[in-house]
Amino acid sequence: MRAVKGTATNSKAIERQTVKSISIDSRTVREGEVFFALRGERFDAHDFIPEAISNGASMVVAKREWWDQKGSTSIYDLCVITVEDTLKALGDFAKYYRSLFDLKVVGITGANGKTTAKDMTASVLSEKFRVKKSIGNYNNLFGLPLSILQINGSDQVGIFEMGMSRPGEVARLTQIGHPDIGVILNVGPVHLEFMQSVEKVAEAKFEMLQNLPEGALALLNGDDPYCLDMVARWKGKAMTFGSAASCDFRALEVHSNSSGYPSFTFNNLVELKLSVLGNHNIHNALAASAVGTLLGLTPQEIKRGVERFAGTPMRMQKVSVGGLTILNDSYNANPTSMKNALELLSQMKNKGKKVAVLGDMLELGEETRVYHQEIGYLAAKADLDILVTVGELGGEIAASAAGAELRVESFSRKEEVVDFLCAELSPGDILLVKASRAIGLEEVVQGVESQFEKKRD
Repeated sequence: MRAVKGTATNSKAIERQTVKSISIDSRTVREGEVFFALRGERFDAHDFIPEAISNGASMVVAKREWWDQKGSTSIYDLCVITVEDTLKALGDFAKYYRSLFDLKVVGITGANGKTTAKDMTASVLSEKFRVKKSIGNYNNLFGLPLSILQINGSDQVGIFEMGMSRPGEVARLTQIGHPDIGVILNVGPVHLEFMQSVEKVAEAKFEMLQNLPEGALALLNGDDPYCLDMVARWKGKAMTFGSAASCDFRALEVHSNSSGYPSFTFNNLVELKLSVLGNHNIHNALAASAVGTLLGLTPQEIKRGVERFAGTPMRMQKVSVGGLTILNDSYNANPTSMKNALELLSQMKNKGKKVAVLGDMLELGEETRVYHQEIGYLAAKADLDILVTVGELGGEIAASAAGAELRVESFSRKEEVVDFLCAELSPGDILLVKASRAIGLEEVVQGVESQFEKKRD
């Protein structure tokens, strides 16, 4: 109760209740869990407090305003802790809970690659430590506390993503996670609907450094000019990773094979052959290797951890079915990751056609159409045979690519895309699928996979 700065409405009930864990979903809350009634843009969990209690919640954390208006008129045979802000209370409780454990924490933020870098770092550190990492991409003010609350006494290292869509969020997440090492992967055009400019995105990422605990280390991308500016401004301890000669952790002798898998020599110590596609993953591997080095892993332990990591679902995930190669990068998209995906597709060698299905990139603000047009220009120059676009903004990509020496098709519905692809694709072809999360292009991947499975049978 002190951790969330709350007031108990039924203090006697606390004595007879056992708290096992935390829940924010009234549908799945289990007996003995504390239910935090959070408010989001489209929901208010206070409406579901009776359901949470019916499902076994042993305690409820609710807004004081709700209790004054509605809660106090009801009869609850359990303790309701009232607070000014339930989301802040959840973060405060996670911050307190994190302080109970003597473990190293790595916080990772960036415009691109957070989940992949987190998972790759976990793969590396698992060579030596018992590791707890963020659940999926739980990287916001809801998800980070829930991930931290999964820590137990056997864990030695925690690796947590810290995302943002608005100013102030990275600062708060850093305060909650209290990382010993803060990693900034890159800065780019993301969430511009709320951030207005890439410079403001950089300022939001800099919040991590400004809120690191005393004695913590900042680890930044030394090939990113925005990150280098942060290093120059930061008064604490900082190190860099990248290809530049000035970096503390370097990628040397960089190569990529015809299948798109990169390799490099890490700090003249060991060759790392990545099992994930694309040169953009070199920086993710460097970050993971740098963290491993800082926490005492040997070059061979780092090599095993990096090379064992085979990727994260829907992040440039390679799937082969019936002779067709699918690059499922449908989890999310922004201008930088779109460019990386097209570069990878151009680099890969195959006997058949190269086809890209590209959809809307969301939250790009006033320059949305310009960014989509730029992707169209890049697609026109790429080693590509067919460009398929989905959605209104996807149409901007198609319009900009028109006139190039490639076939361009544009659709409004995903079902139409699946039908077109199944008629056009053959064994030996490569298919890239990419768009923002809300577009749901994994349905296109699933549809094509299903049809090619049937052809194989």
